[in-house]
Amino acid sequence: MRNIVLPLIFLLTLASCGGVQREGVDLEPLFQQNVENTILFEFDKSFLDAEARSTLDQQAAFIVQYPTIWFRVEGHADRVGSIEYNRALGLRRANAALDYLVSRGVDPLQLEALVSFGEERPVVDTQSRERRNRRVVTSVGGIIDPVCNCRKRPNIEGNQPATRRR
Repeated sequence: MRNIVLPLIFLLTLASCGGVQREGVDLEPLFQQNVENTILFEFDKSFLDAEARSTLDQQAAFIVQYPTIWFRVEGHADRVGSIEYNRALGLRRANAALDYLVSRGVDPLQLEALVSFGEERPVVDTQSRERRNRRVVTSVGGIIDPVCNCRKRPNIEGNQPATRRR
């Protein structure tokens, strides 16, 4: 695992909590600099192989250090099969990753399995089997507001509480 470094300015920003996203602070580069954000899957599977579990172990070690940050877990599929099937498969993949992260000590409030993107956002634009399209991507979602114990989403109009735990 890469060295996890938390800049002082980030610590100071977290102390103010709810205003982080409105101030335009981008937390994603910190996550991407320290851990891999993508795991890959075999064709038509949502099983986590050893490589995926290793990556998720690194993600969990990072995430538990920052209990005031929440993360999106997005599932994807390749274009083989129907759109509906691939959306369901992508969601199974996202939930498999989310469940594994929780089993490693991550607070479920810090995670959100998004409605699957299925085959809609390929890395490689092809109709055939493509492993790089069969993936789960973890990314920073925003800040958990300690006042309401809810997720704050970054947007220009202001933050809206997110009450979903998954």
